[in-house]
Amino acid sequence: MKWHVSPSFLGLLVALAAVALYLPTLGYDFAYDSVVQIQNDDFIHQPRHFADLLSFRVLGMDVLDFNRPVNLFTLLVDAVFWDRNPAGYRLTQLLLHGASAALLFRWLRLLTGQVGPALLGALFFAVHPLQCETVVEVGYREDLLATLFLLAGLNAAFAFRPGEKGKTWAPALLAVASFFLAAASKETGIAGPVVLATFWGLFRRDNPKIQRAWLLLVTTTTLAVGTFYALRFALEPKPSLIFTQPAQPIALGVDWLLVQSRIWSADFLRILWPAHLCADYGPYNLRNIPPAWALIGFLFTIILWAFGSARNRKFALATVLFWAALLPVANWVPIYCPMADRYLYLPLTGVALWLALFLGGLRHGAMRVIGFGAVLSGIAALSLVTFHQQSVWKDTASLWRAVAQENPGSLNAWLGQGDACLDRGQPGAALPYFQHAALLAQEKKAEPFAGMAVAYDALGQPRQAAEALACATKLDSRYARPETLVRALALPVDQAQRLTTLSIRAREP
Repeated sequence: MKWHVSPSFLGLLVALAAVALYLPTLGYDFAYDSVVQIQNDDFIHQPRHFADLLSFRVLGMDVLDFNRPVNLFTLLVDAVFWDRNPAGYRLTQLLLHGASAALLFRWLRLLTGQVGPALLGALFFAVHPLQCETVVEVGYREDLLATLFLLAGLNAAFAFRPGEKGKTWAPALLAVASFFLAAASKETGIAGPVVLATFWGLFRRDNPKIQRAWLLLVTTTTLAVGTFYALRFALEPKPSLIFTQPAQPIALGVDWLLVQSRIWSADFLRILWPAHLCADYGPYNLRNIPPAWALIGFLFTIILWAFGSARNRKFALATVLFWAALLPVANWVPIYCPMADRYLYLPLTGVALWLALFLGGLRHGAMRVIGFGAVLSGIAALSLVTFHQQSVWKDTASLWRAVAQENPGSLNAWLGQGDACLDRGQPGAALPYFQHAALLAQEKKAEPFAGMAVAYDALGQPRQAAEALACATKLDSRYARPETLVRALALPVDQAQRLTTLSIRAREP
């Protein structure tokens, strides 16, 4: 298949396709974490915090994403122009996604030496439904940024050819800066030095004249990223008003491996067949994945990847990219959300490279036509699924209604639907959601009772409201002073004010 169109023009088309697919989301409201970070929290709406970000003082501040200063910087920039208007933040999301897709196309083309496979690999990345959560939810911008800068670093590293006439160290400096920014965007940015070192070892070590230059590049990148993470953990604010409870491990010992194998199996299945996507996964979503079979399947997959990597250096690079991006969010260290679609945004760049290599390996004319046709059809089908899936994120009510359908055991889903009813001025409709949430939590969580208290108060039932608030306070003493929950970003101001009034009324003789 001959290509006579400029690669730069094709890269622009990839970016436009990535943006166009998500244009309907410009009219969506905030949902999930972006409600807390952009609507409820004032941090990004105070321009004085630019100095805290540029000086990295934010690493010691008790704020959301204190460990992701690049992400906060972009949100502050958006806040300057858009205040709390979701359209502007969403436009930034789309532009970041489009830029990542274009950079991926460029890198795939340089690495494979073929335009067609690179184009389809980048389009696969751009339209895959798993990307929907990351692109549409502003609160997950850090994944977009980490991917964008990591791809920028890989493109710059590819252009770094010391010793060649006319070549300078500019690509190396750009690579170091890009990988540092990726790490300062999200923890998955730690994949940058790993992939860079792998690229050097696989493709740049055959020339002894450039070994020192490349060793300096890899070492400098590793030190820059390592220094950032050293500061991040050394300055981490303790204690924290926001993160009052540490993340819990999913399991211990052999049980951890069995559970994690099920999570990885679910990840692989969603890549191949992106159905039943959910913003809040839990054990219910793993019910059809037996632990033993998941472990066997995972080990078999690892063997296949190892075999392919031993035979093809580019396949090996794709494998390293996939796992280097996925392992930081694989529960080695307990994380608050053990499984999420957004964790696969960056790893899908490795999948895109696998796909490009597969298509590039089709040499026979008929097989090439069939292969390209099948992948194009798959991309079209994935686009339709993504177009439908993005509507789930239209607003809070739509999101949590969809989550409850896919994961009936999600506590967040029922709390979210109750909160959405309160926001719409429907306290009577909110009560059943909070009551069901209390049952799911076995009456061991304060949030459902706090929601019931607000709903009962709005319905003019002060006795039931006081009883519900007393239950919430017994489970979480902070509800005795609801204003502390506003500072902890656990309650919006209006609900806290209602609970404060209830608390004062309950103390009156």
